[in-house]
Amino acid sequence: TDSARYDVFELATAAFAGEAARALRILAGLRAEGQEPPLLLWALLSDLRALSRVALRLTRTRSIDEALRAERVWASRQPALRVALPRLSRPTIDALIVAAGQADRMAKGALAGDPWLALEALVARIAGVRLAASCRSGSSAALSTRSTSGICARRSRCCRRCVSRRSVSSRQEPRPS
Repeated sequence: TDSARYDVFELATAAFAGEAARALRILAGLRAEGQEPPLLLWALLSDLRALSRVALRLTRTRSIDEALRAERVWASRQPALRVALPRLSRPTIDALIVAAGQADRMAKGALAGDPWLALEALVARIAGVRLAASCRSGSSAALSTRSTSGICARRSRCCRRCVSRRSVSSRQEPRPS
């Protein structure tokens, strides 16, 4: 429901478990509750760093249990990270850490851009979905599993919300009889 209360760990769990729609809904709820991006980024980065360490350790050992234990990943965090490991390669994890750093700099005013849009894109990428990179609508509903162009639907067809807005705005007024 719209009155649901979320916490930052639910956001990270949903994103790493690959539940993009749920993760983006939680992110929108946290934003509406007044949470600040640096706190959300801290939770996501904590799991990204742990996932990076576990992925590196898995190059030397075969046991995921052993790798998670050796890297001291909390038992409550392990199920979501187990789901994310096969989906996210080490270079992808490193790119996500860089993207999180950029979002953090945006949130702190050191880099131009909207930290919420950057956070939205980060959460979606962690969950395995790419959002339209330059969508002018700023739509969080712009999940794009088919788009490879990353261009707003006003110029192509990367997000459903822009496509539907485009079709509504292109309709003509009924002519008087």
